[in-house]
Parts: sequence; structure tokens; C-alpha cells
Amino acid sequence: MLAIAWHQFEGLPASAFDVPIEYFEAGLDWLKRRTGRRRVAVWGSSRGSEAAVLTAARRSADVSALIAWVPTYLAHPGLNGVGGRDYAAEGEALWTVAGAPAPTIRFQPRSPAAEAERAD
Repeated sequence: MLAIAWHQFEGLPASAFDVPIEYFEAGLDWLKRRTGRRRVAVWGSSRGSEAAVLTAARRSADVSALIAWVPTYLAHPGLNGVGGRDYAAEGEALWTVAGAPAPTIRFQPRSPAAEAERAD
């Protein structure tokens, strides 16, 4: 088993933004070498399930099983602020592939005024 930290950990960015999927693929390669296995299982939860799904989709020949706990079928934008307080601007992504932003859904945070109006 290999757990991969990808933000908010010593030596890693505080924000969840512009994280290369290749980072997870390197972990997959390391685990295969370390175990001598041809294929390994990939597991992720919540936002990490997005990374697991993207990694498994790109490297299906190397993945024997995919476990996505609390998954989403869409890739969401990145989170600029620590703890996810500030969402990325349009066109920016949480995940990158070959240095380019992975396609994401468009996120439109609601203003407190809009939330108050909606509650009435």
C-alpha cells in the first residue's frame, strides 16, 4: 500500500491547485516496481477520488481495480485557499495533465446576498 499526500503536508503546497496527475502516476510506477506487480489497485476518497479516477483512466493497463470513495463523475476546479476557502478562477484547474489544466466543471460560488434571497 502507498498513500500519496498531494497538498497540506510538509514540503507540499498548502492549496489544492495545479496538481499534476503525473505525480500520482509516478507513485503508481514506484508501487509496481516495489511490489513486482504488473498491475495494482488505485484508491481515492473525496477530491482524491478525482485523482484516482483520472490516474486509472490514463493508466488502465497498470490498474487492476479502482476504488473511488465519495467520488464525483466530474473534475472540479482547484482550491486556492487553505481549507478550500477560495475557488480557482475560470480556466484554472485542480488537476493538470502534461502541464495543461484538466477539463473541469465551471464553479460559480454564491454570494451571501444571493443565499439570503434564496432563503426567503
